[in-house]
Amino acid sequence: AILLNSCSNITIDNCFISNVGFGVYAQGTSSVIKVNSNQFLNINGINTSFLGHAVQFNAVNGGGSQINNNRIENIAGVALHPHDMINLYQCNGLQGDSIQVIGNWIRGGQITLWPDAYSGAAGIIMGDVSGSYQACRNNILVNPGYAGIQCVGTGYGIKIDHNQVFSTRTAINSNAINILDNTQITVSYNKTNWTNHNGIN
Repeated sequence: AILLNSCSNITIDNCFISNVGFGVYAQGTSSVIKVNSNQFLNINGINTSFLGHAVQFNAVNGGGSQINNNRIENIAGVALHPHDMINLYQCNGLQGDSIQVIGNWIRGGQITLWPDAYSGAAGIIMGDVSGSYQACRNNILVNPGYAGIQCVGTGYGIKIDHNQVFSTRTAINSNAINILDNTQITVSYNKTNWTNHNGIN
């Protein structure tokens, strides 16, 4: 729906985005990208190299950037191939001025491992591959996919706190919060009620 390429000082707010392959994609930006108070309905995915995300920051660096207070819903059987709903890929905020992912509501997400068996998706991915100085806070996620919140890579200075993550049993879901290969990651005060694909809470 919206592509930002090497932009800065951009605000996207109060938009309704529905039935698109990809919602908002910001890549190679220098600073201050704000995606706030939007509504996303049914993210369909595009192809195996450009998966269906509601919002992705790719190499967004600097202070002031936000993905806050958005409402994202994928209806099973209507949304074709939703993947990560919010993704920060190799993004770096500043110490004391983290990239914010705050106050988002996410309901519904990945229900099959598409395009292959290794393509597990999460409601929110922080520090994807790498990243620093990011804050994931006060988000509510319901049945968001393979994982609720995930942080996998060589990130640091990332905080994941005061989130609520829920899922009933699905064919693919794994864990409410996945952390792997990171240092200086703080995970605190989150509430989870999650049943994985084996029926384990």
